[in-house]
Amino acid sequence: MLGGMQQDRDTDLRQRLELTGLSYADWELESEALRHAADASARSGLVDGHNLVRAGEIVDAIDAELAMLDQISVGLSHDQVAGQVQGVRDRLVALRDQIRNAARQMHGLT
Repeated sequence: MLGGMQQDRDTDLRQRLELTGLSYADWELESEALRHAADASARSGLVDGHNLVRAGEIVDAIDAELAMLDQISVGLSHDQVAGQVQGVRDRLVALRDQIRNAARQMHGLT
């Protein structure tokens, strides 16, 4: 009986990762846009404050998502699911770092 509950939990986790994975694509697009904005700012010397605010918002959202992943990854029964969670986590950390780097580049011009 308990094995079935754990399997249901793992299935729910897989479905949640698939659903939230769609929002990650949006963050990747915004990360790319912020990188381009940072490059444009470096060339022009002008910074759009909206880009800095948006970078902060995305980093906060990613941090919240990472915290959620850390909470749900405790006690996962299948190595495959745990590996999927770690893969998503690694992807989010890299994305957050890209956004932070773009924001740092723009902050350096202000």
